[in-house]
Amino acid sequence: MAAVLVLAACTHEPELASGHIVVRDAQGALTCQLSATSYGFYRKPSGPRIRVSGGSVDAGEVRIEGQRLLVGGRLRAAIERAPDRVALLDPARAPVGQLVARSGQTWVYDPGGTPLGAARTDGDRVVLTDRDGNAKGYVSGLPQSAAAAFLLGGDLTDLERQVMAIGLR
Repeated sequence: MAAVLVLAACTHEPELASGHIVVRDAQGALTCQLSATSYGFYRKPSGPRIRVSGGSVDAGEVRIEGQRLLVGGRLRAAIERAPDRVALLDPARAPVGQLVARSGQTWVYDPGGTPLGAARTDGDRVVLTDRDGNAKGYVSGLPQSAAAAFLLGGDLTDLERQVMAIGLR
């Protein structure tokens, strides 16, 4: 019995008391939980571990190094930052998506420049809306400029969006 307890203790992730990122859909159902740890984040319930160090965010296959989003060691998108804008460009410099601060919100655009939705701070959470203003979800634990990454399209995976959101904090 003692061996089982030791094994269970070794697999527990050392969560911090605060700093967690929680994403809920418009009805309030939990869709993503990134628990803050001493090394970065752990995506519940089954991973991966997301290590944050200096200018990098490392989720294994998906990582940000400097101003590059990499998948499997290959460039997925260059990240170009300006004071009120973040653009993602594929290796051929075609747009993948864009986040633009405007009128107190962070608007998210698809590769063709069509608005997908916006993120706006509402108390201690960020409300994610579609382009018509209908609620799509809620994020706690991130500023609106980073939470907006959850609205990105451009064929990005959920893990790529999560890594982007962490990288934009």
